[in-house]
Amino acid sequence: MTHEVSAFYPPRARWYSPLVSASARLGRRLAMGHIHLPSGVSPGGALASVLVPGVAFYVCGLRFWGKLALVFSAILLFVNVLWFGSRPANLAFGLLLSIHASGLGFLLEKMLPAPRFRTKLILAAALLAFLACGLYLPARALIQDRWFLPLRLNGRLIIVQRKSPPITLRRGDVIAYSFEGANGPGIIVHGGFGLGPVLALPGDRVRFTQTTFEINGQAQPRLALMPQSGEIVMSERHWFVWPNFDMYGHGNVVDQLPERFLDLGMISERQFLGRPCRRWLWRQQL
Repeated sequence: MTHEVSAFYPPRARWYSPLVSASARLGRRLAMGHIHLPSGVSPGGALASVLVPGVAFYVCGLRFWGKLALVFSAILLFVNVLWFGSRPANLAFGLLLSIHASGLGFLLEKMLPAPRFRTKLILAAALLAFLACGLYLPARALIQDRWFLPLRLNGRLIIVQRKSPPITLRRGDVIAYSFEGANGPGIIVHGGFGLGPVLALPGDRVRFTQTTFEINGQAQPRLALMPQSGEIVMSERHWFVWPNFDMYGHGNVVDQLPERFLDLGMISERQFLGRPCRRWLWRQQL
């Protein structure tokens, strides 16, 4: 027996019907029916305009200005990569974001039916916020968390490779690490970042004397402010890196410094940031 749908008993509304109805009301209120791609702009061109700065000018017919925007964007990207983390790179980053937002704003203005000046201002601010929060800042955070991290140490800008696992470290490898601030009688240590060679690995025995320090019985020249006596055994997932950063003293606190430095020199896996690149493009780092 077949069942036919009666005109007197229409099918029940689906679960998503309220969403469809709400989107239709929103579209009518915003006049979305009057918004369409400009003539000559394909969906692929519109997508490229969203992803690549400067493309929007080209696909909208401004060929010369579009090519100029693409070339300028490529130069800004190169500056951002070469001087990653510096003030010129940050300036290039902001200019690249501005070009991208301007191009998208030009495309959307052609899609809207005669937008007013206030609408253009709101649109420009919204596009800038959308690109900054939805694309540029998350992309930069992803790069710094997963691949490369710029650090300014002792007046130098060092690019650190984040992919290096600490389990592969060997004695003599230079690493970048973070450390927390600490306060004591007459001593204030501000948290920050450090850079230095690995002196001892997990399980190594470190012994201090008045003239040397020993790693598993092998003597090496004593470094500044090292303890003059004592012995430690490195814990699992800890590496020994003697701190090297600027100090400002007040009062007689020299006797307390070796103990503080010894605590700072115990670098845990959580503090490990990565290994600095020996070269960044053609720029020598180490």
